[in-house]
Amino acid sequence: MRNRFLILIIVLVAISLIGVVFTQTFWLKKTIEISEKQFDDRADRMLEDVLEELKQFVDTSEFIHNIPPEELKIFDVIDTNLLSDLLYKYISYHRLNSEYSYALVRTHDDFVLYQVNDFNHDYEAWAYKACLSCIWKKEYIHLSVFFPHKNKNLFSQIFTWIILSVIFLLVITAAFSFIVFSFFRQKKISEIKNDFINNMTHEFKTPISTISLASEMLMKSEKNFLKEKILKYSKIIFDENQRMKSQVELVLQTALIDKGQLRLKKELTDFHSLLQNAVDSFCLESCEKDAEFHYELTAENHNLLLDKMHIRNVIGNIIDNAIKYSETKPEIRIVTKNMDNGLQVSITDNGIGMSKEAQKKVFEKFFRVSTGNIHNVKGFGLGLYYVKTIVEAHHGRVYVQSSLNNGSTFYVFLPDISD
Repeated sequence: MRNRFLILIIVLVAISLIGVVFTQTFWLKKTIEISEKQFDDRADRMLEDVLEELKQFVDTSEFIHNIPPEELKIFDVIDTNLLSDLLYKYISYHRLNSEYSYALVRTHDDFVLYQVNDFNHDYEAWAYKACLSCIWKKEYIHLSVFFPHKNKNLFSQIFTWIILSVIFLLVITAAFSFIVFSFFRQKKISEIKNDFINNMTHEFKTPISTISLASEMLMKSEKNFLKEKILKYSKIIFDENQRMKSQVELVLQTALIDKGQLRLKKELTDFHSLLQNAVDSFCLESCEKDAEFHYELTAENHNLLLDKMHIRNVIGNIIDNAIKYSETKPEIRIVTKNMDNGLQVSITDNGIGMSKEAQKKVFEKFFRVSTGNIHNVKGFGLGLYYVKTIVEAHHGRVYVQSSLNNGSTFYVFLPDISD
C-alpha cells in the first residue's frame, strides 16, 4: 500500500511538472506575441506622426502652393530629406529598431519609386505601410518601412527571462529526476539488504544447527562411544565453524572496504608460490567437491608487490565460485603469463557459466548469479565484489568471460609495481 501511494505521488508530481513546462511555454509564447503587438502599435503610431508632420509641411509650404496643381510631381510634394529626418526622429522616439529601410511604393503595381537602405521588393509583404493620399491625390502612393531585425530584437528583449525559465525548469526537472532515481535506488538497496539479511540468517542457521546437533551427539555419547564417530562429529563441528568464520571474515572485510578503512600491507611476493598455496589451503579447508586442477604457470617474472592475505583471499573466492557453480566434477585450469608490465592469471572452470547480463553485474555487491538447477549454492554475494575491490586497490583489473553451460574464465591482472 505504501509503495503504491509513493508511486501515485511521483506520478502526480511528474504530471504537475509537465503542466508547469507547458504553462511556462504558453506564457513565454504569449509574452512574445504581446511584445510583437506592442511593436506593431508603436510602428503604426510612428507612421501616423510622420504623415501628420509631412502634411503640415505640405500645407504650409509656399513653394508647393506656387506651383500649378497639374504641374506638381510626387517629389515636389514629398521632400525625401525631410522624410528621412522624420522617420529617424519618430523611430527613435517610439523606441523601434535602429536598423530599417523604407521606400515610396506605387500601390497598384508595387513599383518602387524611391528607396533607402536597400529596400528589397520582398520586404513589401512584411513592411509597415501608410497611405500618402492625404498629401498626394493624383495616384495611390504609400510609404513602406521594414525592420529587418525586428524578431531578433523582440527576442533579445525577453531573452533573459527565457534563459531563467529554462534554467529553473531544468533544475526542477533534474531535482525531480534525482529524487525519483534515489527513491528507486534506495528501494532496490533496501530489497538487496533484506535479501542479504535473510540469506545470511539462512547461511548461519544451517551450520549452527549442524554444530548443535553434532555437539548434542557428543554430549550424549556413552563411554564406549567409537573413536571414529567422535572424530566424525568433531570434524563436522570444525568444518561448519570454519565456514562461519570465513563468511564472517568476508562480511567484516567488506565493511572495512565500504568505510574506506582498507589498508594493504604489501611485500615482495612470489605469486606462483602464493597461488599454489592459496589453492591448496582452500581445498584443504573448504572444498566440498573433489576438484581437479591444471596449472600452466608460464609467467617468467612472478615476483610482485602484494598484500599476501588479501590476494590469497582473491584467489580463494574465485576458486570457491568455480567449485560452487559446477554441476559435475570441477575441472579448473589456472594460467599465468606476463603482459603490460605485470602478470595476468586466468582461472577457467567447467561450471554452468553465466549470461551477458550477469557478467555486467557479477562484481556488484550482493549480486548472485542465478544457479538454475543447482540449489545448494551458499554465499552472500560479496565474494566477487571483494575480489574487484582488492584487485583495483593493487592498481590492477579483473574481468570475466563466460557463456551459459560453457564455464567461465576470470582474468586478474596485477602490475609488477603497485605503489
